[in-house]
Amino acid sequence: MVVGLMISLRFVWARAVSVAAMLFVCSVHAQFRATENFSVEVSAVVQAEPPQILLNWVADTNAISYQLRRKRPSDAGWGASQTLPGSSTAFLDQAASVGEAFEYQIIKQAQPNYTGYGYILAGIQAPLQDDRGKLILLVSQSSLAGLQGELDLLEQDLVGDGWQVLRHDIPAGMAPAEIKQIIQSDYAADPAAVQALFLLGNITVPYSGDIFPDGHENHRGAWPADVYYADVDGVWTDNSVISTNAERQINWNLPGDGKFDQSWPPSPVELMVGRVDLSNLTDFANKTPSRSEQDLLRAYLAKNHAFRHRLFTAERRALVCDIFFDKGDDPIAGSAWRNYVAYFGRQNIVNAGWDEYFPKATATSFLCAYGSGGGSYTYAQGIGSADEFALQNLQVVFAMFTGSYFGDWNNESNFLRSSLGSGTVLTAIYAGFPHIIAHRMALGGSVGEAIRLTQNNPERGTYPPYNPHTAAEVHISLLGDPTLRLHPVIPPSNVTVGISNGGIVLNWAASADSSLAGYHVYRATSASGPFVRITGNNPLPGLSFFDDPPAGRYVYMVRAIKLESSASGTYFNASQGSFVEIEATQNPGGDSTVAIASAGFADGQFRVQAVKPLDRAVVLEFSSDLTHWTGLQTNSTTATQVRFDDSTATAAHRFYRLRLF
Repeated sequence: MVVGLMISLRFVWARAVSVAAMLFVCSVHAQFRATENFSVEVSAVVQAEPPQILLNWVADTNAISYQLRRKRPSDAGWGASQTLPGSSTAFLDQAASVGEAFEYQIIKQAQPNYTGYGYILAGIQAPLQDDRGKLILLVSQSSLAGLQGELDLLEQDLVGDGWQVLRHDIPAGMAPAEIKQIIQSDYAADPAAVQALFLLGNITVPYSGDIFPDGHENHRGAWPADVYYADVDGVWTDNSVISTNAERQINWNLPGDGKFDQSWPPSPVELMVGRVDLSNLTDFANKTPSRSEQDLLRAYLAKNHAFRHRLFTAERRALVCDIFFDKGDDPIAGSAWRNYVAYFGRQNIVNAGWDEYFPKATATSFLCAYGSGGGSYTYAQGIGSADEFALQNLQVVFAMFTGSYFGDWNNESNFLRSSLGSGTVLTAIYAGFPHIIAHRMALGGSVGEAIRLTQNNPERGTYPPYNPHTAAEVHISLLGDPTLRLHPVIPPSNVTVGISNGGIVLNWAASADSSLAGYHVYRATSASGPFVRITGNNPLPGLSFFDDPPAGRYVYMVRAIKLESSASGTYFNASQGSFVEIEATQNPGGDSTVAIASAGFADGQFRVQAVKPLDRAVVLEFSSDLTHWTGLQTNSTTATQVRFDDSTATAAHRFYRLRLF
């Protein structure tokens, strides 16, 4: 039963509205109010028939009103606003449709004079995204020495997730401008397809700006700025900023010193970017057993592969340890509350108190975790130290932290960067200055997309609150693989392939996952792709596929397709690919023929009857467009008359053909 007021959405969503900025101040009343109250903790329940999206959020007895807006993810601005009373805890959108996702913004006005924000991307059977474009993989030659096998496996995993990989090995000390030329060249060759950039190893860190996101004037100056690499066409300069007040000289910024002037990217960011740099982590090197940079990188690549293939399972829940609970009208932990509830629902968020982060995050697993506390480069008050990452194994995959100096992560044993060496951690984000806009991950988005969305959200941007002095600044970055998503699907296994007189037959063992919609098969002429789906729009219900390509060498990839459920709705999700390769000979065909005797609808299914040669088997194929054909059933009996019953059709009509082999 839904408690509170429910309103049905039936009007047309229209023009965008502007929202006033919130200043980051420490107010007296905020100290006596739960951090969560400054968010709208919203999740969704969806149904397909009739299509509707039910938004639910946690009640706030101080709420006066809610303003709700909706848009499509690709829209630049929000549609028209609808006002709901403060007693509301739910909203029913009956203008939703199957196969589409909508983004919702909920702004709460409450007393005494505070505001809360909530965001969710909710969908009903949101469509499959199995072609993700091209990824530029830059590999440090010095850092990754001796890890070629692990790198090959990473590339195969990226290809198996729908990426086409453009790899470049980068020598030590290459200047940022030279590295960027490589990126720009790849992008210019195919700007529509190139979407992501993965920096692996100790690749030169660009510095930029005159900023102090953590609020410390003695830390003001140039900060690490991987966004420089991700902004393909912006004009970056080094001729105007003079800033020498920072305690560390690496943060000083002077004209002509190789550090850029810009505190904000000069143009919208094109690429999602992530970095895995585990160099200079003496907190691991000094422990027993000692772990070098190569050891840490090898372990990172191994757990990346294991997570993608779901060789371990992280519980779908989140841990929040917020020692900064009293920091003003835009609490830092909003990055946790706004995103995690959309991922898992409020009931699956676990609170941790002072010094409880490591005990809770090592005792049981969490897919996501957030920790905030007064910090140094290597320590977070009430959370722990960088040493603890080396001494304990965090059972967390996607981590976010907030504390002074963390976001300036290019230094020895940095707290934020050290987390990547611990347990199952695969990504780490400096979150809160500004807030990270990551709610789309609940419906299949990658963590790299979340960072790019945040980098492209300026002070007066689409997703307030924004902490005006940090919105879209150059320090916003991702430590970790940018292609990772929340919900890995168990892939099929034991893919086999054989040649028959009529073409190629693939077989595979079923995925052990639940709620499967079926399987898709993809084909390429090399292991690096590009792979093209050859099974049409609907996943195969069975465990085999017949293909008849021209003669040549082919690599096939099979992926399990799952109707994934989260606290934001449902979407179709693909597993990693399982691969097999074969040399196909020309189809000998012969003069033998097969004829369809009758076809029609009978007993609630399509029925095809045919006459075939006595000594040949026949396969029934179907198509929805007369271009892409899918093998459905095989009949190998010696009878000349055969019948096929097709109960898998979901469309009003299908095209059929029969082939001998």
